Amino acid sequence: MLKDCSKKPNAPWVDVPAWLEAIIGNIRRYRANLYPEGWEYDPLYRIQCDLEQLLEDASSALPRRED
Repeated sequence: MLKDCSKKPNAPWVDVPAWLEAIIGNIRRYRANLYPEGWEYDPLYRIQCDLEQLLEDASSALPRRED
């Protein structure tokens, strides 16, 4: 049975940067399992780069929590 990927955490306490880091970590693991190091035709690499850039941009734009 396929997992429903349309559901994302949407509770107000969700830590978006941590969520993006988890997604990036998953993509890195998938890439390591699917392609040899240095492989030039890795379609997940561009997605990983885009998410890393999004995380970087969001980290500089989001207010910091004072716990």
